Amino acid sequence: MSKIKIISDSTADIRYESIEKYGIKILPINIYFGDDFFRDYFDIKYDEFYKRLSSEKDIPKTSQIAPTVFYDAYKEAAEEGFDTVICFTISKAGSGTYNNANLAANMLHDDGIKLDIEVVDTMSFCFMYGRAAEIAAEMAAGGAEKEDILNRVNDMFKKQHAILAVEDIKYLKAGGRIKPSVAAVASILDIKPILSIEDGLVEFKDKVRGSRKVIPKILSITEEMGIKQSDEIWIVHSDVPEKADELKNALTENFGVKVDGISYIGPTVGINVGCGSYAVIFYTK
Repeated sequence: MSKIKIISDSTADIRYESIEKYGIKILPINIYFGDDFFRDYFDIKYDEFYKRLSSEKDIPKTSQIAPTVFYDAYKEAAEEGFDTVICFTISKAGSGTYNNANLAANMLHDDGIKLDIEVVDTMSFCFMYGRAAEIAAEMAAGGAEKEDILNRVNDMFKKQHAILAVEDIKYLKAGGRIKPSVAAVASILDIKPILSIEDGLVEFKDKVRGSRKVIPKILSITEEMGIKQSDEIWIVHSDVPEKADELKNALTENFGVKVDGISYIGPTVGINVGCGSYAVIFYTK
């Protein structure tokens, strides 16, 4: 039986209780508020981050995890007696982190350290793949083999969906995900973008005018996408628990589905969507 270590970047927003229960190794994304530097997960908690984000004039920046950080994590796993690592990273289409994780694996093997390393292209962001990492860790703790774990999580990635409502469009503008001219008009008209994740990239799905129309639009979109036939449903938010609860209640009342839980959108994605955003994540059967 293989001894398997689960490693993930902090963008996955894996819940603290799962990290502690299964010993998941978290590698932090670096966050820069001007000259101030924080390691996601380790140095700043979600509520602290959003409090500062809402009060800062300038939008913070992030940097990718360096190959050397992955290398050290892999080496540590080998020294602890693990023979296999499954590493989860943000979508390779949206970041170079995936490539850095693979580069580190090659560096380790070049140094003669024997360790089976599988870097997973999650094709997703935040808890979309954080949930898959949790399941992988649970399976590994239960003695499952690498191929069984990979089959399970890759099946999840094929069936995953996320619909995200953005409250303040300025963060999308700052991240270069929307043209300044479009952002200006949208702000004046109180346009709320509805985003989805398609093939590992953030895409515009729809838009509504005014906050009151957001949840009805999410219900319409998710119904078409098959949310009624889902294995799991999660809601994530950037420090708006009341909106998360409202969406949860709307899904339950309109579709009769069970929402498995509510969690946070962490700093890495939060920088791009800002305070007040919320999303439903689901995995169809």
